[in-house]
Amino acid sequence: MTAVTFAADVLIWLGVLLMAVAALGVLRLPDAYYRANAVTKAAALALVLLLLGVALRMPEPGTVFLAAAAVACQLVTAPVAGYATGRAAYRAGVRRVGPPSRDDLAGADLSREDRDGGDGGDGRDRHDAGR
Repeated sequence: MTAVTFAADVLIWLGVLLMAVAALGVLRLPDAYYRANAVTKAAALALVLLLLGVALRMPEPGTVFLAAAAVACQLVTAPVAGYATGRAAYRAGVRRVGPPSRDDLAGADLSREDRDGGDGGDGRDRHDAGR
């Protein structure tokens, strides 16, 4: 067993362990916010470790390219998915376990986006409003 193969195996097993921790977090954590955090952080890092291990284990250019592309996609989409999950839970009225330390959206009127589709009522995106 070479050092590269050993490093690849360690990365793969660390990824498997972190994926198991993320799955355990989904089952054991008390509310949707903690669960979203566990999945976003642990599963994203686990997938990155797994793919790095695979790229080290099978260093063909096609495999390395696909692993790098998957890592890039994971690093871009995981935070967005975690944010969207937390936002959906908040807007659906899912309660937090324990007292929240701070609620920045408590006084915000979140219903306006629901009434006009989030586009200000004119059918255009907010980004297109100045054009």
